[in-house]
Amino acid sequence: KSAAYRPEFANFADVRTFLSHGGQRGVQRPVLPPGTTAPIHPVGFVVLTSDATFGEVVSDATLAAIRQVDPAVLRVVHITPQGDRDIVGVVTTLEGPPSGDIASRIGGFADVTAMESSPTGGSAIQVIQAVLRSKNDLHDNYQDYQAFLANG
Repeated sequence: KSAAYRPEFANFADVRTFLSHGGQRGVQRPVLPPGTTAPIHPVGFVVLTSDATFGEVVSDATLAAIRQVDPAVLRVVHITPQGDRDIVGVVTTLEGPPSGDIASRIGGFADVTAMESSPTGGSAIQVIQAVLRSKNDLHDNYQDYQAFLANG
């Protein structure tokens, strides 16, 4: 399980801010893209890459946990179209609140229910468009993992 991320944590440079805003011990959700330059506090946080460990490891338990990480899971995976074939991706997570559904639409169908029950209603086409509408803006096209979890 990874720790919840809050915008106040920014780039993990300020340990006091991290702790005073409910920062949790453990794996942090943000992923640093290749080439990132950030002033991450070297004693408060340990950063793992597929090639190296950065920061001061202050406990044997942390060192043991680091040694268990497979470097292959820290590498960027590129999913790109191959020729004229379309690729469909399915995003799943084992974290966050349970939705109660095997496959769910972010935020459920509250917007569709409201549209159907409003006095003006919505035409069948409007309801279908609402069901199919992209909600990628809620999580920046799956780039903001915390927002993805927070929005269901």
